[in-house]
Amino acid sequence: MTVVLDSADLDLSRFIRPGDTILVAEGSGEPLTLTEALIQQRHALGGVRVFVGLGLSTTFSADRVDGLTMASYGALGSTRRLADAGLLDIVPVGLGDIPGLLESGVMRFDVVLTSVAPAIEGRHPLGLMALHVPAAIRHARTVLAEINAQVPQTRGVSIEASRLTAVVYSDRALLISPAGAADPVIQAIAANVASVVNDGATLQLGVGAVPDAVCAQLRNHRDLGIHSGMLSDGLVDLIRRGVVTNRLKSQSPGVSVIGAVLGSEDSYRFVHQNPEIRMEGVEVTHQSAHRETAMVSINSALEVDVWGQVNAEVVGGRYIGAIGGQPQLCRAGRRSARGRGVIALPATATARDGDRISRIRLAAVERVTTSASDIDIVVTEYGVARLSGLGFSERRKALAAVAHPDFRDGFRQ
Repeated sequence: MTVVLDSADLDLSRFIRPGDTILVAEGSGEPLTLTEALIQQRHALGGVRVFVGLGLSTTFSADRVDGLTMASYGALGSTRRLADAGLLDIVPVGLGDIPGLLESGVMRFDVVLTSVAPAIEGRHPLGLMALHVPAAIRHARTVLAEINAQVPQTRGVSIEASRLTAVVYSDRALLISPAGAADPVIQAIAANVASVVNDGATLQLGVGAVPDAVCAQLRNHRDLGIHSGMLSDGLVDLIRRGVVTNRLKSQSPGVSVIGAVLGSEDSYRFVHQNPEIRMEGVEVTHQSAHRETAMVSINSALEVDVWGQVNAEVVGGRYIGAIGGQPQLCRAGRRSARGRGVIALPATATARDGDRISRIRLAAVERVTTSASDIDIVVTEYGVARLSGLGFSERRKALAAVAHPDFRDGFRQ
């Protein structure tokens, strides 16, 4: 029987054992009442490991996690501060691989903390965050859920009420992810990305300045579809404008398939009981993406080297990104019959000493996130480099053309 907890007197030690690994739903799905209680009671729990992802809150700040072992698949959002402080154990795993690792027992989440929407016919929609959470729930011993009246009742993946070990009710404001500002460089990158997206394509987009700017450049396209790990404000805008119809999708025609919603309160209201939006876990959003015949995956990177290897994780020894879904989704776009796998990034960056450096590198990237064999298209503000099927000498020329003009001479030697 599910236990109903009093938010004023949450005793997590009833459900969490010393040595447990706890998965916390990330981003907009963080159950703040439960995570705040976890922080307050951390010393009494006898030593637990907490696995987090993209952080939108400051709950797990560096000065409040003593007594906890913190882990993550990346350093995203506020979670990056834990990595900078040396308090985050990075597990190099792709999001789409987590269900299989749980099934095999290689990974283990004993307890899941998640937010859910109020129940519909005995089942709680996951609301704003699915991704690897449904898989974690299937394998967890204990599931603690915050039933937040503010969480939208999204269609798709949901949890049987009886599967919840304990629940706490709340009516708390949701965590938002503001759209990034689009400066002239970002706008130029977005225009170049939009040039390789055909009418009728199915989109996979992340969040941030580049994806939202890409959406703005796609407003004159027609019959686009969505099969994406994330739904952002930019994609919601395209749905409202009628640019996204999902009419030509190979899977789930007429429906935008997503793994999470990260954006504004307006987007959260938009997905509430919306029959044209379906929330799914990574088993669908990531593992079946290649089955879309016109899949266009668009992902960001920190640097790309002359061979086409992509780094989306580390710069100067500092872990600031994640593997996420990039390798799997880039591969899905490349494998799709009429698809594309796009890596988009500015041609330069500013180093710590203030010098400008090229993100298109002659030397090997610091960390290989996506291999040279899986790369398809690289886009900067200077153009589009189509690398799939090219030899290394041809790749060198193609990448030189999209590097900053000040750094091109090195590629020609």
